[in-house]
Amino acid sequence: MNLTRLNMSLIKKIIPFLLIIFLVICFANVGCKKKQNKISIRGYLFDPKQNISVAGALVTISSSKISSGVYNSNYQDIATTTTDASGNFSFDFTEEATAGYRFYIRKDKYFDYTVDVSADDITHEQAYTPTFNLYPEAYLKLGIKNIAPADSTDAITYYLTSGFLECYQCCTNTYFHGYGVSYDTVMKCKTYGSNMATVNYIVNGTLHIQNIFCTPYDTTFYQINY
Repeated sequence: MNLTRLNMSLIKKIIPFLLIIFLVICFANVGCKKKQNKISIRGYLFDPKQNISVAGALVTISSSKISSGVYNSNYQDIATTTTDASGNFSFDFTEEATAGYRFYIRKDKYFDYTVDVSADDITHEQAYTPTFNLYPEAYLKLGIKNIAPADSTDAITYYLTSGFLECYQCCTNTYFHGYGVSYDTVMKCKTYGSNMATVNYIVNGTLHIQNIFCTPYDTTFYQINY
């Protein structure tokens, strides 16, 4: 009987030590490791102007992380990949607290593309499967020359009604004016490839409209003589 009581007393003393050892093992991530959720992204890159997939484009995903409840507006890169021959790309990474994600897509002779996606749309619950459009670059080069001068009142006004964009060195819908008997100029700007640009020009009160197909990855030249 005394032996039994002794054993019970020993067990009661050992149990707290065993519990401490168990907790230490858990915090050391042995056997009690917290489950980490995985984000899966399966995307596709498309050129809507030429109706083709875009292969060989660099796709970078970054996130604006939340640390200790504080939102960081700076995006930090998570990973970069390249689209395959069919325009597909994929990412797999561990889910973290974030306010949102950003995709940055680039390829030579294409316009760069950046898109922000809410963290609510990209979760571990199901794969995120976006389709992003990437547009080919082209250059439009216009020559404007007065080849039948009359007098110093000669004038031309010209502008684009389609094919203009809001970007650096891109074609705009600005009105340009030329005056005099020797007006001769060339203007060059960037626009979408495989796209029609429309140039309007007015000479002596008469409106002329010219549609110009802009070849992708190349410079298309059109001469306006008046």
